[in-house]
Amino acid sequence: MQLDYLRYHYEELLKLLVILSKDYEIQLIAYTEDELAIDFENELIPNTQKFIDEGYFSEEVISLLLEIDHFFETRSGQNYNGFWSGIETHPDWGVLREMAKNILVKLGMDKLEVNIDAQKEYDQHRQVIAMKVTIELDESNL
Repeated sequence: MQLDYLRYHYEELLKLLVILSKDYEIQLIAYTEDELAIDFENELIPNTQKFIDEGYFSEEVISLLLEIDHFFETRSGQNYNGFWSGIETHPDWGVLREMAKNILVKLGMDKLEVNIDAQKEYDQHRQVIAMKVTIELDESNL
């Protein structure tokens, strides 16, 4: 049971890495900027040592993942409003994309993809009132 739990969080973290490595158009289908950071932290931080202990990630890869988490963390606060609203144009998002790509290469998973299904529900004024997003790993190119 514990390994199934850990496997789930490992796969969720891989999904986030793939999404972080993609252009903003793909990122915004699945997440808002702050949701990417929050979910990344929630998948990584509570499981860091378990990922190492069970062989999901090496200490070197965990260190690189923690760099991404730290990158997000240092951009919290009012001084970085441009970052949190600038996924399309802020240069730091380009840095994050490269960091994620480099980790995927190190893992031998640079061909890993995700399938994203986003279903929106609208009110009578065509405003989105609910959204359900399903993200699945696509390992067919590995």
